[in-house]
Amino acid sequence: MTAQAQVGLAGLGVMGANLAMNMEDHGFSMAVWNRGADALDQFMAKVKGMVLLLRNCAVRPCHTPR
Repeated sequence: MTAQAQVGLAGLGVMGANLAMNMEDHGFSMAVWNRGADALDQFMAKVKGMVLLLRNCAVRPCHTPR
């Protein structure tokens, strides 16, 4: 069974990352996506313990979070 989220968010810049953390903190299941691997890695370091679906796929390659 594929996990599903209530809210999807594209972009983990300053505003996107804070919005995702705030919404998850208020009980929404979140799916997040970011084009660049560096921003996703930084975001993952901040959200340890949060339940998020993480996706980071550019046009061709996909980055698998560490």
